[in-house]
Amino acid sequence: MRIALHHTSEVALRAGRVLLAERDLITLGVIDKDTPSSDRRVERAGDLAAYDAVLTDAEDEMLDDVVERAAAAGVSCVVWAEAVDLAGHDAFAETTLLLGSNVARGLAPCLAAHEAALLPEETDRMIAWTEPGRPLRRGEAISFPEPVGTHWAERRDDRGPGDHFAAPIEGDWAGALAKVTADSGVGTVTNVVGIADLGVHIEALALAAGAILVARSEFPHGVHRATAAAEPYLLAALRAGLDVAVHRSV
Repeated sequence: MRIALHHTSEVALRAGRVLLAERDLITLGVIDKDTPSSDRRVERAGDLAAYDAVLTDAEDEMLDDVVERAAAAGVSCVVWAEAVDLAGHDAFAETTLLLGSNVARGLAPCLAAHEAALLPEETDRMIAWTEPGRPLRRGEAISFPEPVGTHWAERRDDRGPGDHFAAPIEGDWAGALAKVTADSGVGTVTNVVGIADLGVHIEALALAAGAILVARSEFPHGVHRATAAAEPYLLAALRAGLDVAVHRSV
């Protein structure tokens, strides 16, 4: 696979290092910047049409520019940001635009989708994640794996099945949690899965996982989020180094 990388922060730079560990990576092209590397697969990106996917951690106007360039080149695009203000979404009718390839919109809901697939008769789903910000003094108490720990979270609506909560925290750590409850016929079963690590690291894994799948054409054409291929997305992140804590109770 050939991937073009556009980076504005440490998140995409780390995602690039994750991609270099992929055996089937042929070329990693760096867009608009010279990035010296001893790896011969790293080059300055030229014509974007030569790549299988473009990924970026850009936001705002710079994000729109990168997505438009990918669309014009007829190549799929993976973005860390949750939304793109782009009128030409139809340009991705024959390719893929993956939005929100991050912890909140990617890893967290895909963890929940994975657990839900294991359980019959799902009755309840809760998804939570951390984000940088001043910690709340009230809300929903969410117990993330250590060293993140328990934090107050606020509800986020219109994000798909289940209850969704964001917990603002300070510092370098970040986490996500999914809890799925189901009726097994003989009692209630609850599966809880969580992740906790350096924020920049798990965001990079989330971005790289999306790029790997899109470059391998494992997402449908059009505009999607990670949950459109939840199992392959989570598996790609796990293979790239994601550690998951699991608790199951009956």
